[in-house]
Amino acid sequence: MRLKIYADPAHYHPRHRQQLTALMRAHWNDLPPEERSKTYGSRYNLFEVVGDVSEADICVLPMVWQYYVNNHRLEQAYDLARQAADAGKVIVVWVTGDLYTTVPLKNAVIFQNSMYRSRRGQCHYASPAFFPDYLPEYFDGRWTYRRKGERPVVGFCGQAGTSLCYWAKWTVGYVNQWIRFHIGNSPYEPPPLYPPARLRARILGLLEASPRVADNFIIRQHYWAGVHRASNVEAARRQAQLEFVNNIYNSDYTVCVRGTGNYSKRFYETLCLGRIPIFVDTDCVLPYDFAVDWRDYCVWVDHSEIPYIAEKVADFHAGITDDDFIGMQQACRALWKERLSFDGFYRHLCEHLQSDSVEMPSGGPEYVTVRRARTI
Repeated sequence: MRLKIYADPAHYHPRHRQQLTALMRAHWNDLPPEERSKTYGSRYNLFEVVGDVSEADICVLPMVWQYYVNNHRLEQAYDLARQAADAGKVIVVWVTGDLYTTVPLKNAVIFQNSMYRSRRGQCHYASPAFFPDYLPEYFDGRWTYRRKGERPVVGFCGQAGTSLCYWAKWTVGYVNQWIRFHIGNSPYEPPPLYPPARLRARILGLLEASPRVADNFIIRQHYWAGVHRASNVEAARRQAQLEFVNNIYNSDYTVCVRGTGNYSKRFYETLCLGRIPIFVDTDCVLPYDFAVDWRDYCVWVDHSEIPYIAEKVADFHAGITDDDFIGMQQACRALWKERLSFDGFYRHLCEHLQSDSVEMPSGGPEYVTVRRARTI
């Protein structure tokens, strides 16, 4: 049975289609039904859009939360949340982007990329970073496992800058965002003062120095390998992405630690390629944590354990059998397909609505006043 959803079409503006949620993009487009089914899979096949909130199982905020904040349309979001509450429904909200912000709707089920476990609300869930399956794109759909060697081969390809220039730029950006947030000019909290690329550099340095670990590192001083400076940006981007994907595929483990946002896209890319992530936990929330024991799918390193990361990885590698090593790679790939790919995530979306009871307010949702950001 298809889940019935209601979303007010008056919220949608074609020129802002990139900020339309992935779920509504599957339904609000010009494709015929058979093409929608083929293109969008479970996002289309498992959900039915209805024209009246009273007929729906859930209400959906059709645009991502940042759209309402950045374009002074929060009242529009609040009105739809009131309609949902008056009809006894929850409203599902997606929050994208790196900077953390809160959604002050009491009847909301929230999906967010960048969030903090210590500040998590009752119906607040992590959304994975989405991307097409890399196996068909880069490896003709064929996947092969790696055999266990004496030492773990640890990979990383990306920005891990240590220059004073980088730190100075980051600090200026942090101070600017901190001021804007604290004077009410922006609802987006600044990231940590300590730059993520410096944190990565510290972690990679510890691994590189260990004789128990074989490193496979490609260190970039600039985001996306500085492709914006290339004469042919598209060609440079393709080459950088190819090097990135091959680095994961040709390593046993890959270092996955937060960037500007408190999540790692690389974590999901590693799972997609059937390799084992080294997950550095910085107060993170992972998707489907109520159904998945994530420590079964990665080398889990708490932030406080970073000084011992090389020992943790080496001990983990030494403590599993050859068959366990292969089986874990297979499990990582299977988990990505089943729950973290576009199709898999939306196929299991209803589990979030069943895992917690949402506290329904009386007479419409209560929400706090949010100082509006400038229009961008």
